[in-house]
Amino acid sequence: MNRWMWILGLSLVLAPPAQGAERNTEAENLFREFSAASTATDVPSSLLAAIAYLETGLVAQPRDAESEGNPLMGVMGLRLEGTLPSSIKTVAQRTGIHEVLLISSQRENIRGAAHGLARIIKQKTDWVSYVQAAARFLGLPEGASQRYQVRLGSLLLSGKSVQLRDGSRFIVPGVTDSFLQRYLATLNEQIPSAPGYGPADYVPACSGNFTNASRDASQIQRIVIHTVQGSYSSCINWFANCEASVSAHYVVSKAGEVTQMVLDEDIAWHAGYWPFNETSIGIEHEGFVDDPENYTSAMMAASADLTRTLAEKYNIPMTEVYINGHSVVPGCSTGLGGGKGCHTDPGQYFDWPGYYALVSDGNWQPIEPEEEESVSTGSLVGFVRDGDIYSGADIANAKVELGSGEVSYTGSNGYYAFSDLPAGPVSVKAMADGYAPNTAEGLVLAGEVAWKSMALEALPVVEEPEDSEEDIEEQEPEEVIGQSEENET
Repeated sequence: MNRWMWILGLSLVLAPPAQGAERNTEAENLFREFSAASTATDVPSSLLAAIAYLETGLVAQPRDAESEGNPLMGVMGLRLEGTLPSSIKTVAQRTGIHEVLLISSQRENIRGAAHGLARIIKQKTDWVSYVQAAARFLGLPEGASQRYQVRLGSLLLSGKSVQLRDGSRFIVPGVTDSFLQRYLATLNEQIPSAPGYGPADYVPACSGNFTNASRDASQIQRIVIHTVQGSYSSCINWFANCEASVSAHYVVSKAGEVTQMVLDEDIAWHAGYWPFNETSIGIEHEGFVDDPENYTSAMMAASADLTRTLAEKYNIPMTEVYINGHSVVPGCSTGLGGGKGCHTDPGQYFDWPGYYALVSDGNWQPIEPEEEESVSTGSLVGFVRDGDIYSGADIANAKVELGSGEVSYTGSNGYYAFSDLPAGPVSVKAMADGYAPNTAEGLVLAGEVAWKSMALEALPVVEEPEDSEEDIEEQEPEEVIGQSEENET
């Protein structure tokens, strides 16, 4: 049995039972536990509460198989896996609190995070040190760390009133600190803008989590909407982690902030279905699909602005056919949508009609099935690459021939394309100088762009053997004899 499955199962067994009608409200419990942890560690309770709000919304979330990142445990969002300062494993080692209790007990979860922060904070009277320590505790990469510090510091300066699940209201108290204000203003000016979308920050994903592709505008044909099943910072941190093997082009926060992580022209690994990865841009949204309040107006407006900009830039039709959720991506083993992982995001609480209205500035009209034109042809496109279709070098001027006899040649980026092909199976053969030819079966879909990338194996270099000295000596007498006979004639 997986170690974490055992720990999570045990945490459910050890979780304290409900206390009945006389139990305290969620807000009262949080206030008491933040205060106790602060007293024990000298870490301000307002700092603990602000971190918890940004990571989990002050609500402990269950582990979710659809999580795009390192699952967040407890109200503080301790990371389930890895060895970051905020990971369950690291906090348990440094505090002596058992991993099961860090997951199952809200009190121990908060206490563990407070002790972990206390080890990092340099000046326990300096709010700049507090926000810097929080970013280090979460293990954020540089660009994400700067934005997180601005978000956390701004929350601390303004304060926040949060309504919890039981209706009680928790107050994250605001602080007054002119030095923190100046520090955040300076930091905000240093954050780089994204190359693909001006209003976004730019934090590059690990190069091992996406494919360098140099796609042109014609190859970007759809936008896929995702939900993180976690926090904004945890998603950014995960895509920057080279162990993730996953990424999206953009991440949008509940507050309406946007971070670009993969260049538009490159292929992010987000859909769980390669043909969609190759032709789409993926946008992740902070939060959880089962939270009715997850998709804030700020988030929806920022996401719609981003989607509209991308659709106009790449000539993507603003319809539900080309802008849709992860849940409709093919590839699920059950035959339904959600890609390889059968994901359901963005879920039932994502307001699609409202979103399409925002994207289209109120001009969106749903497509009526009876108005769709009958289409019997489609396109077939792909890359020809050396050795591996994902990581191999592009092969220029490769010949791609269909079973019907039609031929296309790859450009400098290894890309080929056929259009107006009859829908149905098709044989595809790729050839290039110095490579063994490769033949595979593709499928052309009516009204769609189907992908069939091909990998070619380089032929071994055969060196011609050099003549030995004995061979040369044996040849010389024949030449002399020939010359003698010619002279005699």
